[in-house]
Amino acid sequence: MQTLLRLLVIVVFAVLLAACGNSGAEPSAVTPTTEAVAQADTPSTDEPDEPDEPDEPTATDEPEPTATDEPEPTATERPTRTRRPTRTPRPTNTPTETSTPTPTATPTATPIILIASDDFEGRSRFTGELVDDPAVLERRPIICKMPNFDPKYARPQTGLNSADIVFEQPITGNYTRFALLLQSQTPPEIGPIRSARLIDIDLVEMYDSALCYSGSAVGVSKAINRSPIRDQLIRGYSEAYYRVDNGKPYEYTYYADPAMLWAELDDQGINRPPDNAVQTPFSNERPEGGQRMDYIGISFRYPNEEQIHWRYNEDDNKYYRWVDDEMIIDAETGEQVAVSNVVIVHAYTHARDPLCIEGDQCYDPAIETLFIDEGYLIFLRDGRSWTGKWTREAPTAMFKFYDDEGNDLPLNIGRSWFQIIPTYFNFSETYSFDDPLLAEETESADD
Repeated sequence: MQTLLRLLVIVVFAVLLAACGNSGAEPSAVTPTTEAVAQADTPSTDEPDEPDEPDEPTATDEPEPTATDEPEPTATERPTRTRRPTRTPRPTNTPTETSTPTPTATPTATPIILIASDDFEGRSRFTGELVDDPAVLERRPIICKMPNFDPKYARPQTGLNSADIVFEQPITGNYTRFALLLQSQTPPEIGPIRSARLIDIDLVEMYDSALCYSGSAVGVSKAINRSPIRDQLIRGYSEAYYRVDNGKPYEYTYYADPAMLWAELDDQGINRPPDNAVQTPFSNERPEGGQRMDYIGISFRYPNEEQIHWRYNEDDNKYYRWVDDEMIIDAETGEQVAVSNVVIVHAYTHARDPLCIEGDQCYDPAIETLFIDEGYLIFLRDGRSWTGKWTREAPTAMFKFYDDEGNDLPLNIGRSWFQIIPTYFNFSETYSFDDPLLAEETESADD
């Protein structure tokens, strides 16, 4: 019996040993799995740029999936979106518009008074404006002659809005011709170029300029070549002149390249700053007095009865030029001709008949305008007008202007248009002060 019990104990013990052996096999199976994980981690840390790793290539090549998992790539996208308002004009313009009144009002309120030569440092002595390139102030001004008749061929002229000053002068038959003074701007082209007249002797001497022209009648040519400006001419052989194929009569096909005009002056050794005895004063402050005038009409009694209209625009403080119902356009810019000052100068004008130069050798009559001492003046700026007088102290002196009480009338800073009116013109026939456009609007409103 005891023997049987011993056998049972042995059997149970053997069974328990077998059970213990099976349980030890399971941990040995788990251990390789843990080691495999450790081995898998080790190469990933040693070779972070391994291409077999899916996460890192995905993060660099495909930011969108990474952005969903990681906040940092998302943060890099947000600054990209904030660039859009920067490129959009509205946010950029909004601060500019709000800031413009404050800084702009300050310089506008600061008086700018330009009288002596030293006052014009960095500024054009013909407009009073600051220039981007001060080197242009070191070159000689050039006066170029331009037609205004026949309108169907002469217009649109090229370069009117690039001139510092435009003179409109009467010629034979009460037609007008333009003289454009160029210095502060360099348009790519100017024209048509037409012939010189006797008045150009005065203008060229007044502004110490050169003369750009297409020639002149024999008597006028003789007078010019005997005058103080004879060495300030850019004659027709200059390469600055050329013909254009515009389908117009021959006399309206002659144009010039202003850059080459100044190059011609360099070649002649006469390209230098002007030496003016007296400057025309400028100021951004409106003179006292005057009366409100938004419009003036001027008739030169053309055969076709054209009438010039200057209409003031308060938005930009400029006067816009019309002839009858036609807006006068600069062919270069495609914009309407506009200036800051309209100066109407009454001057002694007569037909120099005959024009005798040498003894009994005489030539065809020529219209001569003389700026002698002083004359009657109508002066327009800032939407107001003054009457008074102009003066010139010497042949090399520029104009000065005074109101009826003798107070200075400085030009507004900007471009100017000078209308030369013969003293024999009848005032009531020459000027009108009721804008026909307003009359038409009133009639339309009444209807």
